Amino acid sequence: MSGPHRSDPATGPDRERIDFEEQLSARLTAVYGAHPWLATSEVDQGAVRLASAIRAVDGAPVMAVGARPGVGQVDDTIPLLSIGLAPEASMMAGIRTAAEALRNPPREIRAAVDRWDPERRAKSIGVISITAGELLGRPTFGARPRRWLDLEDKLTIEELWHAAGVVTAPSTQVAVDDEAELIEAHRRLATELGTVWAVDNDAGWHGGAEGTHWIADVDAAQRLAGRLGAHRKVRIMPFVEGVVCSIHGMVLPDETVTVFRPCELMMLRDHASHRFVYGRASTHWDPAPADRRAMRAAARRIGTQLRRRVGYRGTFTVDGVLGEHGFVPTEVNTRFGAALPSQIETLAGPPIDLFLVHLALVEGLLDDLDLAHLERWVVRTLDETRRMVGFVQTADEPPEPRTGAIVRSPDGDLTLVTTQERPEDEDPSLVADVDWGRWNDGGLVIFQGRGAIPTGPPSAPLLIELIEAADRHWELGLPRLTPARDVRRRPESARNRR
Repeated sequence: MSGPHRSDPATGPDRERIDFEEQLSARLTAVYGAHPWLATSEVDQGAVRLASAIRAVDGAPVMAVGARPGVGQVDDTIPLLSIGLAPEASMMAGIRTAAEALRNPPREIRAAVDRWDPERRAKSIGVISITAGELLGRPTFGARPRRWLDLEDKLTIEELWHAAGVVTAPSTQVAVDDEAELIEAHRRLATELGTVWAVDNDAGWHGGAEGTHWIADVDAAQRLAGRLGAHRKVRIMPFVEGVVCSIHGMVLPDETVTVFRPCELMMLRDHASHRFVYGRASTHWDPAPADRRAMRAAARRIGTQLRRRVGYRGTFTVDGVLGEHGFVPTEVNTRFGAALPSQIETLAGPPIDLFLVHLALVEGLLDDLDLAHLERWVVRTLDETRRMVGFVQTADEPPEPRTGAIVRSPDGDLTLVTTQERPEDEDPSLVADVDWGRWNDGGLVIFQGRGAIPTGPPSAPLLIELIEAADRHWELGLPRLTPARDVRRRPESARNRR
């Protein structure tokens, strides 16, 4: 991670920025210092991280409640209750069972929460699938109304794109029981890589490449056609080669739509099984300035439509592909997405958690804040401070949690070393820290990028190098993965920035 350049905080162009950061910090203190908080997540580590962010605002009483153990260390100064759910077969199944367990927790978990909050003053912050209601017997804070959640359906969102005047790839929607039309649509829309099919949300919302299928040929189309019985329709689009990316925006109380910078979604490919492998996100990637402007403009128009149609507030994402002919959207997420870092560095104080800003905006508790500087502040900070977090699932879980670091040797090779051999953070050979732990019905390897990551090109090729280094060291038995190709030309200066 590279940090921002800091000028004299007392004078110069940074004074306005510091004033805004102090104003925002004061408002968050007023919001989150008002009562105790239950920070919940589908994994224990996520609940603890959220609780820690809340406590850092004003020292308010916090308790973390996780649905199941995750990967990595936890802050043992945060009180944690773990429901201890069994592993699930997939990420989405894990999120859904976690949400249900937090709505209807085991008796002993509810009793422990009641002992901690006997006056029931606490509010709860939930996993991303939670809508308005209660978690652990406490009212949810910043939860999405159902009409917002429904917009994540990859079929119904197309009408909103058209209303916003956003250029899209050709597509068609076909009933899943019409095999002949499914095959015909594939033939009509396929590129040399095939087509991409996205199912409706009839069986629940989906993300992280689940519910999205790479169809390479007619045989694959016929096989999938027989496995879609839980859905009514599927959207079929050409497989667009290019960098998969996400642009976040926020709808503010004064109905302003502010947008941030494009971020890379590291969507990897398993060619042997023709499936997408979601590898998470990076902000090191820089598209060409003209493409950046076009993507931000599209996100602003979509945010305006969200506000007009459903009274949207808070953070949203527009995901898509920057292909040979420009950006085309693939989905809209009416929530805080994975590509946007939540911790935003400040010039003269501790980081500000943007996820907590989002929740307060949803609740209408920042209406009296001057938000004129929000867009400029976030975009500038994201440009100055880059982050990459990647992961890959493994078929087997480790016999015990493993940790280490990945370094680049003078000849360019990547090697996984033990924690004891890890270089200092400032060492230019340090590429990423790595953890391997239990996840779903196997394991998960998480890579936290460090300073030795180039800025400009996509990070997905580097993530594959990291995965291969971990595979060699821990013998993970992973399939061969490839990145999306960057087919859009960029100026030489952008390609070589570090």
